[in-house]
Amino acid sequence: MVTMYHGTSSATLPVHAGLCLTGDRDHAADYAAACYGTRYIHEVAIDLTGLTVRDLDAGYDRDANDAPADADPADFPGADVIVFADETPAGHRHTTWRLLTPAALAAITTITTTEEN
Repeated sequence: MVTMYHGTSSATLPVHAGLCLTGDRDHAADYAAACYGTRYIHEVAIDLTGLTVRDLDAGYDRDANDAPADADPADFPGADVIVFADETPAGHRHTTWRLLTPAALAAITTITTTEEN
């Protein structure tokens, strides 16, 4: 099990194909800070056992505002999770795990949800 985080304006973890997680709570807080209204940090555990995790060479290109990993999940056949270099709205570089399949989404368990000010 690995602990990861998701920052959002939703009090409930928005479980959907394409859900992005980061291993650093501060980076999740950057994403929450970019939201309007109340902000939340969801701490989750994920069991990657049995999932196909694909590391992408291409990460976020700030100059082009392009993130190849934001493409349609169908563009990554066979991958349950893609891992790539990313950047928060505040400009902090980090690694993102994007969950693409029902199996990947089923592998997460919410540990805590914290309301941020």
